[in-house]
Amino acid sequence: MAENNKVLSKDEWMQLGTELYGPDQTDWEFKCWFCDRVQSLKSIREEQNKGIMSKRYGKLKKGDSVSPEQCCYSPDCDYVSNGLFTTGVLVVYDPSEPHNEALKKNCCYVLPFARGMSE
Repeated sequence: MAENNKVLSKDEWMQLGTELYGPDQTDWEFKCWFCDRVQSLKSIREEQNKGIMSKRYGKLKKGDSVSPEQCCYSPDCDYVSNGLFTTGVLVVYDPSEPHNEALKKNCCYVLPFARGMSE
């Protein structure tokens, strides 16, 4: 892993999100590393209701599972945080257990919060 990557435990990541945006996770905003789009679960649900298309997933329907912390839902971008180019923010689910970035074992990359995380 490159030196500029940030590693957080899941608890640290959840605490940071709560400090930045409050306890309602639908309000947590994430910034796409590739296109700079800022999105939250709430904003994606609003787009679902309007029928706005996502480049990667097409038209999002009510009830579709979405992960604003890992995927960009822009009509013009299809970036995912666990793809070939990672975001540099690695969340380790259980720090007491080993993790493997390549196999996504006990960890995953996430998009950075839209504010409060230095790049």
